[in-house]
Amino acid sequence: MYPPKGGGVISLRTVCAGLEEEGFEISTAYSSSEKDSQWISHPLGLANSMRGLWPRIWELEGRWQRAVGRLVESEKPDVVITQQDIAAPVVRASHSHSVPALVFLQGVDLLCLGSFWSGTPWKCSYRCVGCKDAGGRLWQFPFFRAELSRIREGLASADAIVSNSGFTASTLKSIWGIDSTVAFPILREPPQRSRAEPGTKILMFSPVPHKGVDIAIDVAERSRDDKFIFVGDARARTIERMRGVPNIEYVPWTSDPESVYRQAKLLMMPSLIPEGFGRGCAEAMSRGIPCLVSTAGALPETMGKGGDVVKNHHDPDEWVAAISKYSDPAYLAKKSRDALDESMRYRGSKTVDHVAAVLETLVNRRVGSSPGVT
Repeated sequence: MYPPKGGGVISLRTVCAGLEEEGFEISTAYSSSEKDSQWISHPLGLANSMRGLWPRIWELEGRWQRAVGRLVESEKPDVVITQQDIAAPVVRASHSHSVPALVFLQGVDLLCLGSFWSGTPWKCSYRCVGCKDAGGRLWQFPFFRAELSRIREGLASADAIVSNSGFTASTLKSIWGIDSTVAFPILREPPQRSRAEPGTKILMFSPVPHKGVDIAIDVAERSRDDKFIFVGDARARTIERMRGVPNIEYVPWTSDPESVYRQAKLLMMPSLIPEGFGRGCAEAMSRGIPCLVSTAGALPETMGKGGDVVKNHHDPDEWVAAISKYSDPAYLAKKSRDALDESMRYRGSKTVDHVAAVLETLVNRRVGSSPGVT
């Protein structure tokens, strides 16, 4: 696990907490030197990002494989769970000691040189040349192609893969022919049954370029009668631009998210890259906050009827038109109820039971009986 900041790590931790309640013993291996306050932890002191120069990335993968191999040998776990960038080295390390490995796939950006930046439906050619998603990174293609082979090998040899959405599973299947089972992330907070008084502001989390912050700022400039609140880390250039729009309030990451949710009547998610799930959407809906989402990735799937999809999400005027519908109190109230109803899909023990069944199957099955490549 990485330090619990991103949605993917939070989702994995909530599943593990549910597994612990079912009687599983959980321990964690951390990239950083931090100690896990929830479980027995093994800080590895490694970088938690597979970014940078390719020689560094490959050297780091080797360090991950050696560190996890030593840990598996000493701890003798029944199953190793891993996710995303480090899946390939962790699977290799686990199998070297005849321990089955389960991979959680929390999104598909690691499968693409440009993280599928266009956010539109496509049939990946696995070649990058001529693909608009590659953009100015095409010079990296020979190195990335080698890395893709490593990632593909790791996923194909995993004993099981759990995808966080139908979109993630279908993308993996269409690109590489690898099967996975779908288990939605779960919410651990008590569900709200109704929302007595909606907020007045339009909320956006993670105001960074790939989350569509420039589109969101364009929308705010066109909707001066609406108040916006942008929450999370942002680049200096973005902060400067937000300061020039009087109806935008910028708030860095807060340890009290409820104080932000109470102010929101609507969550805006204009993501440009395909989200694997969209945990922010599920969390907002569980508080009766409807969502406006782009067509990128699993966002429409996660939201369901709990808001509206902006089909041409690169056009700020379409976002303005969608926001205007929520000035009608009756429409806002209906969508708030729909959001609460949709959020119930992410409650209960269904996902934990599903993952527990996968784990129990792996313990009783020989290592290497992977989902396979068709």
